[in-house]
Amino acid sequence: MPTPAELREQANAKRDMAARARRWAREMTTDTDHDHLLTHAAELAAEAAELDRQAAAQITQAQPAGYSTSQPVQQAQQQQQREGPIGADGSDKRKE
Repeated sequence: MPTPAELREQANAKRDMAARARRWAREMTTDTDHDHLLTHAAELAAEAAELDRQAAAQITQAQPAGYSTSQPVQQAQQQQQREGPIGADGSDKRKE
């Protein structure tokens, strides 16, 4: 199963191909070719959106219930408040 990063990379590639197809469509002289390329571009854009949705779903499923992306930051801040300011060398920087 591809990782969320791989899915997003695939989605970006599809969006690039869709943009290229739209550019080529503007250069087509026949309506049939023009319409075919625009249809292809729309299909690629839809596939990219689906890949983005799958990547987001994997990220959501990988997190435990009640998990927040800000939770680790909050935990670090709370720990720092409990322990007080400690220097890089391990010395206590609090004023006595």
